[in-house]
Amino acid sequence: MSRTYTDRAIVLRTWSIGETDRFCVVLTREHGRIPLRVAGARRLLSRRGRGLLPLHIVDVTWTERDSMCAVDAASCAEPNHTAWQNIESLAAAEKGIELLMNLTEDRAPVPEIFDLTADFLGRSVPGPEATLILYALKVLDALGHFPSITHAMSTGHRFSADQDVVWSRTQGGFVPGSEDPYGLTLTPTLRSLLSEIETLSFVQPLPLTASEYGILRRMLDHYSPIQLGTSFASTGTPSPRILASSSKVTPT
Repeated sequence: MSRTYTDRAIVLRTWSIGETDRFCVVLTREHGRIPLRVAGARRLLSRRGRGLLPLHIVDVTWTERDSMCAVDAASCAEPNHTAWQNIESLAAAEKGIELLMNLTEDRAPVPEIFDLTADFLGRSVPGPEATLILYALKVLDALGHFPSITHAMSTGHRFSADQDVVWSRTQGGFVPGSEDPYGLTLTPTLRSLLSEIETLSFVQPLPLTASEYGILRRMLDHYSPIQLGTSFASTGTPSPRILASSSKVTPT
């Protein structure tokens, strides 16, 4: 028995298979992550092929037969020019997608993650790397992989407003400074930012110093299933601008 579905989707990955077909993984709002086969997508006049390009938002209809999904129709709803405008933006987008692929499963819909990813891919300013850091924090928090910033990992007690809080690698979360003298001390700005992850916008730059960015990178490397890039091991502040000299790239 076959069933047909229609949904809006973000194209996460594509691969060429056979002589003219394409295999792609999309993230949908209502049905979660779906693997799809697109027959004839690589033919010159294929409408479905033009619609299903990486990082774009598309309207797609597919039919499921015997646990296999085949695309019936697809059209590009929102071409994601932002992620393709330069190498920095594209690299940040690809790392974000890699993180998402590692943290999600097929057919497990999380509408919040769909909205978050669509917003992330459309925002490469004020800096691709800074945007990627914020996206990684939001995804980890939304999926329950990031520890509570309001309660101590060791005791479960709520932190007071004037209490020294550190991130403890050995305990895998935030604890009072007295419990881990080697922990990374959170500044008031960083503590406030982490308590407002859900409401932070990709539009504005994170008001952090180089050392505060360094703390975030070390935490992300600990909780993320992937390494988000060599720059995350450095201590430099992510660039707040897009390099004017970056080469323009376009999807194919």
